[in-house]
Amino acid sequence: MPFSRPNPGILTGALPNHHQDASESEPDHATLLAAEISRLQCRIAELEAQKALMALEFRQLEKTLPFYQALPALLPDTFVVAFDRQLRFQMAEGPLLDTLGYHSSDIVGRSVLDLLPDGRGWRQWEAHFRGTLRGQTFSKEVEDQGRFYQVDLVPIRDTEGDVTGGLQVTRDISALKLQRASAERRAADMARTNAELNRYISTNLELEQFAYIAAHDLKEPIRTIISFAQLLQRRHGPSIDEEGQEFMEYIVQGSRRMEALITGLLDYSSLDSRGQKDLETVSVHEILEGVLRNLANQIQERQVEVIFGELPVVRGNAVQLGQLFQNLVSNGIKFNTSAQPMIRIEGEVDPASGGDHWKFSVRDNGIGIPEDGMDKIFGIFRRLHNRDEYEGAGIGLAVCKKIVERHGGRIWAESSPGEGTTFCFTLPKLVKG
Repeated sequence: MPFSRPNPGILTGALPNHHQDASESEPDHATLLAAEISRLQCRIAELEAQKALMALEFRQLEKTLPFYQALPALLPDTFVVAFDRQLRFQMAEGPLLDTLGYHSSDIVGRSVLDLLPDGRGWRQWEAHFRGTLRGQTFSKEVEDQGRFYQVDLVPIRDTEGDVTGGLQVTRDISALKLQRASAERRAADMARTNAELNRYISTNLELEQFAYIAAHDLKEPIRTIISFAQLLQRRHGPSIDEEGQEFMEYIVQGSRRMEALITGLLDYSSLDSRGQKDLETVSVHEILEGVLRNLANQIQERQVEVIFGELPVVRGNAVQLGQLFQNLVSNGIKFNTSAQPMIRIEGEVDPASGGDHWKFSVRDNGIGIPEDGMDKIFGIFRRLHNRDEYEGAGIGLAVCKKIVERHGGRIWAESSPGEGTTFCFTLPKLVKG
């Protein structure tokens, strides 16, 4: 606050130029002088009060400095500075100061305004620092000489909530920016991959639909060939020589194999591998009993001993799980030359899954699988034996693999030639809610 100017006559000692006598004018001068002294004393008192308040604020800020001085050491690539209400730095600490070539002594005691770089963009920070002293917070990402920094301004408050100063926290985020850019590139790559996968799924769906329709339509002419070949044998058999009869038999057998292949292809392509909406709680025990009823003629004809105990309840598609067990049991019967065929079916908790899956096994005492055939048996149309030895289209185990994987499990085989085969697969346990 500017001081009031005193009367010039008082300062120079000159008397005023009028007709009043000295005895009347002297009291007026004394009154003015006393008033001026009073104003000066009030101003001095105001300045003393402001000085005391500043000293109190400084002492309060000093109390917090040890905490803020210890904090930056825990924060790599960071420095922290504290400033008072006069925008003078009272503390500067942190590993980033050394990296930037500064020392605490270069900063402490100096004004924020003195240390701001030249340039309009930097000078705008003065308003942010002053805003901090009004209780505002500020955060901004800045670039300087090719590196990126996150700068935050926060107020320091005393126990009564009054702002006594502020903190500037500066962190080098250049490495974080690179990681973020790398993550964004990976996200973009993933989005492209997902788009390609979706196109693949769409194309695969179209191919499955085409295969299903084509296979279904092909069955009709195959049945026609078989029917007319058999009709020709019945009506004109006596007039056909032995070689012609043999040719006719080749036609029927080839047509039946073609029909079996088409049926297997239909079964394989009809398995929905894109969702599990049709899964429900099913009893594996009941499913297996139904499978054995379906195979009763084969079991009785070969005098097969089928052994199984109590089997668990799982979440799955009953029809597909029935097809899975039927294919595996049928294989155990078909590829078995033992005088007393035996098939054992078991279900137990799979220890390899941490208790989250059931492990099922279908073990036979059949011919076994050679080592070089283990990696082929689950491929579609892959056969280890010719048709003269064992019938089949080479699709059954491929169907089993697709069913198990659709249910969230895995399937494998353990075997040695002449010692039988054990087919193992896992299924997830029921989720307990």
